[in-house]
Amino acid sequence: MQRIAQFLFTVWLVLTLNFLLPRLMPGNPLADLDNPQGSPVPLSQEARARILAYYGLDRPLAAQYQDYV
Repeated sequence: MQRIAQFLFTVWLVLTLNFLLPRLMPGNPLADLDNPQGSPVPLSQEARARILAYYGLDRPLAAQYQDYV
C-alpha cells in the first residue's frame, strides 16, 4: 500500500512541476509574438485575447491546473 501511495505522490508531483515550471519562468511567449523583431506581423489586441482564450491562459491558475490534470 505504501508503494502505491509513493507512486501516486510521485505522479502528482511530476504533473504539478510540469504544469508550474513553464508558468514560473520569466518572460511571456505571447509577448515575443508582439515583438516586431520576433514576428513579421504584429498581433492586434483582439488576436492576442483570442489566443489567450483559446489556450485558457486568461483563466485563473487553479482552473488551468484542473484542466491540465
